[in-house]
Amino acid sequence: MAEHGGTPTPSDEEQVWSWGAGTDGQLGTAKLQDEHLPKLLSLTSLPSISMLACGGAHVIALTSGGKVMTWGRGNAGQLGHGDILNTCLPKLVSFFDDYVITQATAGWSHSGFVSESGRLFTCGNGSFGQLGHGDNMSLTTPAKVSYFVNNSVKMVACGMRHSLVLLTGNQVYGFGSDKRGQLGVSSDRTKSVNLPCVISGFEDVELMDSCLVGEEDSAAALIFKPLSVCLHLYLSFREVALGWNHALLLTVDGEVFKLGNTLNNDSGVVGSQPDEVLTSKDSEINSGNLENLNDDWEFKENEIIYAQNKLRSTRAKLAVLEGKMAMARIDAQRIVREKQRKIDHANRALRLLRTASIVWPNSASEVLLTGSFDGWSTQVSSYQ
Repeated sequence: MAEHGGTPTPSDEEQVWSWGAGTDGQLGTAKLQDEHLPKLLSLTSLPSISMLACGGAHVIALTSGGKVMTWGRGNAGQLGHGDILNTCLPKLVSFFDDYVITQATAGWSHSGFVSESGRLFTCGNGSFGQLGHGDNMSLTTPAKVSYFVNNSVKMVACGMRHSLVLLTGNQVYGFGSDKRGQLGVSSDRTKSVNLPCVISGFEDVELMDSCLVGEEDSAAALIFKPLSVCLHLYLSFREVALGWNHALLLTVDGEVFKLGNTLNNDSGVVGSQPDEVLTSKDSEINSGNLENLNDDWEFKENEIIYAQNKLRSTRAKLAVLEGKMAMARIDAQRIVREKQRKIDHANRALRLLRTASIVWPNSASEVLLTGSFDGWSTQVSSYQ
């Protein structure tokens, strides 16, 4: 997080603190370890920071002069340094030496940048088309998205595997994964798109600046196309909270709508239609408790998903156990059949037994019998 207090002076410079998971260098402390308490980063030799964006395990920082620094996980090229290496200290992205970057956003493993002239650049993981270049290639160096060469991009928001772009003319475009309807470009289930597609339904809705600020407030990130039917076009949104797979929209009248990854309690199926209003107009909702409401809902969704995964795991274990039990039953039946075969054979042998009398004329202290009944292998003592 960064402390902002107006224009920094030598005696009152902006400070950057970090804490949490740090095994990929994303904390910028030069150590590959987690930090349980906030740590002040040493940025005395670097320009002042005007904006921070945190992704899955990497960080983007904009300087007051429009330059870009990145650090953290770089396994997909999301840092923009031309390689796939992690960086545990802030490092300037040399690609933007001749550009002034006004806005940046960090997704799970990709990054987006908007220049002062309205050009969009992306880099990182592109396996779902989330870079918007018309292919599924990953890039280690930022590349200009040619689709918007004749448009002026106002801002970009990167999610887990998708991206949203807001043009200065109020048009919203989406590209990347659409598995849960997060692009809002079609009422049909689309796996992914690798070229920007316009999102319908905003023709008569004014999108305020707060709707697409970084990753947290990306209003359209999970809006599905049926919004123009399910939500009246006279609605105006003043705040939006974005989760990985859902969004909460706060209207100027205080109503909250839940969109995107909604789980059907009966079937467990992910829904793509906007749900009912979560709060009434009389409820006191502001930016702070909207985030809390969003966090609570995402926590509940995660609990449901965790329970469903655990149920699936339990069912899989039961299936394995049932398979083992079936094999044990087959083995037991085979053993019983074998034993029964031996018993039947013994019974047949018993039925063939005959009584025989053996007489010897002379006296003897012991008479021994041997014969084919045991293969002539033993001598059996006989008694008078």
